[in-house]
Order: sequence, then structure tokens, then C-alpha cells
Amino acid sequence: MPTARARLAAVGLVCTLALALAAAGACSGASSIAGTDGTTSKLAFTVQPGNIAAGVAISPAVQVTIQDANGNTVTSSTASITIAIGTNSGGGTLSGTKTVSAVSGVATFSTLSIDKADTGYTLTASATGLTGSTSSTFNVNASLPAGFNQFVTTVQVTVEGTTVVVRSNGVPNHGSPYFDPSDPRFEAYNGSNPNFMLNPNRIATQALVFRIPASPTPTATPQATPLGPIGIGLNGVPIFNQYAGPNQPLTNEINSFDQYNGHPQQTGMYHFHVEPLFITASRGKSGLLGFLLDGYPVYGPLENAVTLRSADLDAYHGHSHATADYPQGIYHYHVTADAPYINGSGFYGVPGTVSN
Repeated sequence: MPTARARLAAVGLVCTLALALAAAGACSGASSIAGTDGTTSKLAFTVQPGNIAAGVAISPAVQVTIQDANGNTVTSSTASITIAIGTNSGGGTLSGTKTVSAVSGVATFSTLSIDKADTGYTLTASATGLTGSTSSTFNVNASLPAGFNQFVTTVQVTVEGTTVVVRSNGVPNHGSPYFDPSDPRFEAYNGSNPNFMLNPNRIATQALVFRIPASPTPTATPQATPLGPIGIGLNGVPIFNQYAGPNQPLTNEINSFDQYNGHPQQTGMYHFHVEPLFITASRGKSGLLGFLLDGYPVYGPLENAVTLRSADLDAYHGHSHATADYPQGIYHYHVTADAPYINGSGFYGVPGTVSN
């Protein structure tokens, strides 16, 4: 039978083990409490930088998250996080707000930009007491030519070498009777054409990619514009030429234009052949409306307080002089109320391409 001393020793051993286990549990608990031990916490890029044009803010905004050792967000942290360029073979300079305090463990950097074009840039994130992080690689393309920075934010515009690449889903940024009636963007016809007739097509999302010369040049052998997209409006909607079909005037098709002068064709590609009324209403009758595939801009029907007619323009439906966007002067097209509406005898310059 154990002696009293042995029993006391056993009790002491049990207490010692209990205390050890309690201590281990406490330490374990401490390490699982996010952010209580800076050496076990880290930073992670949770929204990576995407390809951008030089000098243009990175979009969507870069986000860096404070995490514990298990990758959980430390929602209680308000640590200050600093962004810098990591890989920088192009010698670029990072601009914008580079140090941001986290909110619920996440720091958002919405004004970052880099001034020099190159490939393979990375960003680094650092904060006192936390393990830093490096972003995935991204490219900074040459600055956008004048005018191309005026597209709506749903249109992606980049520069690849000597080409401006414009990507759009082709869906208008306004209502239309050509949306399904159950769609919140459906807007019953309320235009001024008493002969309006809804065509059987409905607006569908596209995957349009326009490759447009960054520096447009005239051509000695102008090409006729094809059926289908010949350009793109600043709201991402394709521009079509003056024909309903091969050499078929728009006479009857005009009655299917909605209140903004657009309509969809058989595959649901919404487009306009004439003045895009939603754009001119928002940007003015004399404003920049978009670009044709040759890279030359398209302006509204008003110039120097005069409403232009086709007779005021050349065979391609344009002319050359300075504009607000091109103070040094440039050839540009105009929309007019009379045929051929936007373009006449083909592209004035060498056209790029479009795919869908």
C-alpha cells in the first residue's frame, strides 16, 4: 500500500502535468488568436495587380490582407501596410498612396500607378512585425493615345506595341426595349418615331476585341467598310456602317432603332448605324463619341455651333483640323443626320481588326 509520502508525490506529479498541459493549451490558444503574435502573422495579396497602361491607376484596386499562420484574416488588425515595386527592370516609379491602414485586416490601394512601360513588374507589401508578400507579375503598357482614356469603365483598353486593344461585352450602358422584359435594364420604347417596330432580336453579351492602330495613318487605297462592327463607341457599343445588308440602305431598318438609335442583330449584338443619342446626350453634340477601326476619332454632329451635314464633309465623312482632344489637329469623322451618317466611302486610314 502506497505510503503517505508516495501519495503526495503522485499528487504533485499530476499537478505538474496539469500545469504543463494548461500552459501548452494557453500557448496553443495564443498562437491561434489571429495577430496576437506578430512573428506568426503574414501579409498576402488577395487582389493582385492587373495589366495597366503607364500612368493609369491599377484597376481593380490592389488589396493586401493580414493573415495568421493558418491563412485566416486577422479582422482585428489595423496595421499600416506599405506597397513598393519589387521587380523593376523598366525603372518605373510607383505613384499614389503607398501606405494604407488596414480595415478589418484588409488594406486597399486604389490610386497606385507606374509611369514606365515594361513587362514582369511585381509589387511588395510590408508591415512592421509581419512577414511580407510579393505580388504576381503584371505588365505596364505604353500610355493610351489621346481620347482612348475616355471609354466607360466597363470597357478594357490597353496598348500592345503599336496597337490599342479595346475589349467590350457590347452591352449598352442604358436601358432599351431590346432587353428582356424581366431584365431591370428593360426600358419600354419612349422615342419620337411613331413607326417604331421592335425587331425579334434581344441584346446578348458579346466578347468583342478591337485592335486599332495607336497612330492612325491615311491610306492611298481606302478599304470599304464591311458589314458588322467598323468601330466602337465610348460606351463599348459597336458602330456599324450605313447599310442594313450588302448595299441595302437603312430605310426600313431605321424604324427598329430604339430611343437611343440602337438595336441588336441576329446574334444579339447591339449596335448603332447613326448618331448614338445616349452618348451625345451625356457628352454633348460636339463631343468625342468613339473610334473607327482605322484609329481615327468620331465626333458628334455639332462643330463650332454649326450642325454639320454630309455635304460639309469629304467622301469618307470627315475632315482634318484641331479638336479639344487633339489640339495639334487630326483627321476625324462626324455623325450627321443624313446618309451616310457616320462613314462614307470607306476607312480614311489603314483599319485594324475586330473579333468576337
